[in-house]
Amino acid sequence: MSVLFWPVFLLLLAVAFVLLELMVPSGGALSFLAAVSAIASVVVAFMNGGPVVGTAWMGLSGVLLPLVIGLAIRLWPHTRFGRHLFNIPESRAENRGTEP
Repeated sequence: MSVLFWPVFLLLLAVAFVLLELMVPSGGALSFLAAVSAIASVVVAFMNGGPVVGTAWMGLSGVLLPLVIGLAIRLWPHTRFGRHLFNIPESRAENRGTEP
């Protein structure tokens, strides 16, 4: 099995928890699990791959997770829960892309 299997799995799990946090009102429990998964991903990368792989993985995680969070926040108003939270009517949400 590859040295990076578990770090990749844990990082993907962290990304999934971040995306799920915006779709399901969990009171921060999914955010906590995302943080734990991301930290565990870096720790396992250091343990399995050594300092070079661990440092590279920490940099990748430090870039990937904020990008995913920013993208998820940008897309959030277009979800059913986001429209409900921001009080956007369905007709306005559908026409959002056609306005000048």
